[in-house]
Amino acid sequence: MKSKVYYISVKNLEDDNSLKSKFELLLDKSGILKPIPDSISSVIKIHFGEEGNTGFIKPGFVKILAEKLINKKINSKLSDSNTLYKGRRTNSGDHTNLAMEHGFSLDSTLCKIEIPEDKIKENTITIPLNGNFIKNAHVLKLYKETPFIIAMSHFKGHIMTGFGGSLKNIGMGCASREGKLAQHSDLSPVIYKDNCTGCGECIKVCPVNAITEG
Repeated sequence: MKSKVYYISVKNLEDDNSLKSKFELLLDKSGILKPIPDSISSVIKIHFGEEGNTGFIKPGFVKILAEKLINKKINSKLSDSNTLYKGRRTNSGDHTNLAMEHGFSLDSTLCKIEIPEDKIKENTITIPLNGNFIKNAHVLKLYKETPFIIAMSHFKGHIMTGFGGSLKNIGMGCASREGKLAQHSDLSPVIYKDNCTGCGECIKVCPVNAITEG
């Protein structure tokens, strides 16, 4: 059975207050929160945005969702996982600070931020799947132990899949470091010697210092 997809009409340069009102109406009319039992805990799975970018869901929209959940006596955390690549989302401390710089806080979203440090083994868990491509899912324990996960996903262009949205937000975004490596395991670096200018930028950004100048 196909899922129903609900849309709201958005005009060019429409202000945030108008969009927030429409978002709240969408939550009410769609009944999307009705399947969630009252008085449980949940995780709102989100992307806090990369440093220097604005391509993320604004905290005000999270607050509207959180208010609806609070009315159902649902305690929600706002969460994401750390990245493999270098940057300010590669460890929980820097990642949390970046989220706060982008406006995510208890005041602005009504949710505490929890970004588990996946370098700590106790924060991860392996789930047997025996799928066609992934035999064992390596995920953060927080997501396995939470009764309900709500994905708030912005979509963006993706070099391999066309677009990344909720499937990527959950499939890759809930994975531990080991899980992310497994999902990328069929990819290997390719060097085009004729295109190399010797700038050394690849050496700077390699997270495992695997590239040397020679």
